[in-house]
Amino acid sequence: MVKGSMKDNLYIVDQVLSKMCLSTNVCSKGNIWHYILGHLNHKSIQFMKDLMEGFPPISPSVDLCKKCILGKMHRQKFEKDKATRASQPLQLMHSDLMGSFQNKSFGGASYILTFIDDFSRINFLYLLEHKDQTFESFKVFKEFVENQTNLKIKMLRSNNGGEYNSNEFNDFCAKYGIKR
Repeated sequence: MVKGSMKDNLYIVDQVLSKMCLSTNVCSKGNIWHYILGHLNHKSIQFMKDLMEGFPPISPSVDLCKKCILGKMHRQKFEKDKATRASQPLQLMHSDLMGSFQNKSFGGASYILTFIDDFSRINFLYLLEHKDQTFESFKVFKEFVENQTNLKIKMLRSNNGGEYNSNEFNDFCAKYGIKR
């Protein structure tokens, strides 16, 4: 049991009569509706109260809401890291394997293999029937783009979903100098 008094939304404890852990929060009805309505401003809450019948009486609160103050603060923009962007075609390729899809394509494919050039943002799509066709499709893709551009793929980035986790693929990348 605790005895005390209230002063400026603060409960001042005069006497503790028993040992216990206490926590309290004094909140006006205006603040309760402010929280319930997703931190709506008090003028709008008052406007709603005037429009509706049966809305409980509330008094406009002058309490500052910490979450609203934090939400209005401005953040500094993140600087773009130019070192991670490719400066020429095929310098950095992004790849992902999506699937297995429940509905197969007309050709029987249930996977989509994507390659995206970081420099030009050109996308290449390969439709695959089985996940184990990924490595062969990469070889075909590598041969195609290197012949078209007279450049070499320097780095391949994926989400490490397992489609490129084989010793055969690692040996192939090491042989052609492709970083992963």
